[in-house]
Amino acid sequence: MTQTHPNTPQQQKLIEIISKEWAIFWLIKIAYFVLILVSYLFSTSAIVYTVASIYSGTKDITFNKVMSVITNLTKKLIGTFLCTVMIVFVYNIIATMIAITSALTFGVQNGGGIVILIIIGILYFVGIIYLIVVWQLANVVTVLEDSYGFEAMMKSKQLIKGKIGLSIIISLKFNFCFSVIQFLFGMLVVNGWKMFELGLINRIAIGFGCFLLLCHLFLLIHVIQTMLYFVCKSYHNQNIEMSFASSEYLKVHQGEYEPLKMVKDDTSPV
Repeated sequence: MTQTHPNTPQQQKLIEIISKEWAIFWLIKIAYFVLILVSYLFSTSAIVYTVASIYSGTKDITFNKVMSVITNLTKKLIGTFLCTVMIVFVYNIIATMIAITSALTFGVQNGGGIVILIIIGILYFVGIIYLIVVWQLANVVTVLEDSYGFEAMMKSKQLIKGKIGLSIIISLKFNFCFSVIQFLFGMLVVNGWKMFELGLINRIAIGFGCFLLLCHLFLLIHVIQTMLYFVCKSYHNQNIEMSFASSEYLKVHQGEYEPLKMVKDDTSPV
């Protein structure tokens, strides 16, 4: 671009080529994001439902039975995800407005203004972690209860009261492990040929290993989040009727789904 004369056919052709490449790039990125999102929500519904069924003592859980149920669950999870995106979007707008107002009021050249911005940054990070924790447990609520969207988020917010510390620790450990895997993939697979002179076969093998670690990590976090759900229900003295796991209650052959129902019991915990 810098070596071509402006407003010439050569420059126009280069602009068209670059525009097409960028359009293809963003289409691939969008398709990749949609594929990852659908796969994540699909696996979330399958794993959470399976773990809850095993927890309830069901012995006849099969792949076909789970697949017949999770289609409707995935639709509900998409609704919960979209509500979470809306909340995070509004949260980011408010945080940005507060940061800009503080910078204009106190300035960024003096120590006091910098300290205030650092405090705002810390509070923003804490808020994001809290929203992630609520969303993760809201996914379990969406799968196991007749709630989704903002209602599931509110139920999740109520459930983690008293177990917020445990929930945050679990979320931080998961994100730390996820970041380590991403770092290793970028260092050894993407840039391995430059940094460590790794061959193509070695990079493919390491990439496959990172993929397996990532799959194991997501499986583990889904299982932990499901068990955390039961821990929170027990903490709030809420009994759980496990009759949802019987084949008659599920009615999997008709493709119907009946959510897990909770009954508040003030006399004894789970």
